[in-house]
Amino acid sequence: MTASSPLQSRIRDLLDPILGELELSLWDLQVHSAGGRGRKIKVFLDRAGDSEPGSGVTIGEITKVSKQLGYLLDVEDVVPFEYHLEVSSPGIERDLVTDAHFARYLGERVRAVVRPLGDEPAVAEGVLREVHPDTLSIEVDGGTMVEVERDRLRRVRTVFDFSIYDGGPKPKKGSGKARQGAKAGGSKR
Repeated sequence: MTASSPLQSRIRDLLDPILGELELSLWDLQVHSAGGRGRKIKVFLDRAGDSEPGSGVTIGEITKVSKQLGYLLDVEDVVPFEYHLEVSSPGIERDLVTDAHFARYLGERVRAVVRPLGDEPAVAEGVLREVHPDTLSIEVDGGTMVEVERDRLRRVRTVFDFSIYDGGPKPKKGSGKARQGAKAGGSKR
């Protein structure tokens, strides 16, 4: 889990009442250099608590959070630089960042991309079986358990099984057909 900056903490403080009213939760908050003069503030929203498939965050909720947060960031003058605000759901295949994310997806299929050591593979895909402070245990196909050191992780993402749907081929990556979430944004000039 990445450490929270004072800016991220302040943005979280502004988000809490908005998300509470809509019964949403913050999945992740990122501040990135966007190249040029500005930066991106990315806010990923999820349904509060455990939710059923198909009950993801709606475009209306994303739009409402984007407008309210954008307004508060400008009025409170929280961000000391030019920025572009993006508010979205984490999607059907989502990055796991926090301990709570890992715990929620125990027993589910994940893909871990790691910094390789020697001739070890750089990707481990399988079922997330255990989460420890320093390692993740992933059961790869064939039943082999792979221990991945958390400080070597580049990214861990859930893997959605599109084959559970009848009536057509699996959507191609990036086609948008499998996207559950939506995106809304704004910017400070």
